[in-house]
Amino acid sequence: VTIKTADVKNAGTDLNVNVTLNGTDGQSLKNFNMSKNGKDTTPNSIHLNAFERGTQQTTYIHVPFDTLESITISLSGGAIAAKGWKCESITIEQIQGSTDTGVKHIDVNQWFATEDDNDTQTFVVPLDKNENGSYMVENYDDLCLMSAMVNSGKDEYVNGNYVLTNDIDCKGEDFKDREMIGTKNVEFNGTFDGQGHTISNLNSGADIEGEDSGKVQGLFGSIGKNGTVKNLTVDNASVWSDNSVLSGSAVISKQNNGTIENVTVKNSKVQLGDSEYLGGITGLNNGTIKNCRVENTTLMRRWGGCNNRGMGNICETNNGTVQNC
Repeated sequence: VTIKTADVKNAGTDLNVNVTLNGTDGQSLKNFNMSKNGKDTTPNSIHLNAFERGTQQTTYIHVPFDTLESITISLSGGAIAAKGWKCESITIEQIQGSTDTGVKHIDVNQWFATEDDNDTQTFVVPLDKNENGSYMVENYDDLCLMSAMVNSGKDEYVNGNYVLTNDIDCKGEDFKDREMIGTKNVEFNGTFDGQGHTISNLNSGADIEGEDSGKVQGLFGSIGKNGTVKNLTVDNASVWSDNSVLSGSAVISKQNNGTIENVTVKNSKVQLGDSEYLGGITGLNNGTIKNCRVENTTLMRRWGGCNNRGMGNICETNNGTVQNC
């Protein structure tokens, strides 16, 4: 891990700069003080000045997980009066054994300050891009990482282009609130192109009949007006959502304000309690759904008071366009 301090006035700090690495499986590495334990790469410098203006600091950390999702940076040591520190960038070189498995670079360009409670920030480690500039989703961990990118609210990720490069077997991993792509406050306004691939066994191991259910989600929370999901099959998904995050329950998206096209949902089960928007593709459609199919899929209402609630194979409520489905 290499952290570079910006080369601008007052950018440096003598406070402790601490690092926590977070994996896609929810694991985190214990906080690591780079000011004291780093390898100083700046000539003629000492650790007290490890994060002076225009310098960079590198350290080597062993992590107990396969895929890095985000890195948390925090300041400590408030006894030292310092107004702030500006981080220019974070570079993470991933090495397994003697093999270099890739370099991730994050342009930060942000100030940290202890005086205004801005002393801790988390930065998502982005997916790799292909030659066309699209982020590549290759496996289940990448799907979780895409969620973390979009839900961070950063424009580059919210409006980004993503391509599925392989079939993904989720092997029953629970795609719960943390992983759902897009939230009530952050709509997905990019493009997700499945390129004809299949995502299978989403939540297939979840206890969707149990009393602890209600937060098992589909792929997307809300697709924005400029968002598109296309060319995708989802097979054997189990979804039981409630409205604590966003109203609706569906395999592709709780709510759609954009475009869903050439998408198939099959062999799946979708459940919802006493709230609105239960559908196979989406719960509420304010956008466009075209050339989509729902096959061999069960929609079920749970909990009391839902006898008069509707449901729909493609969507429960349509205020937009549904064609050729």
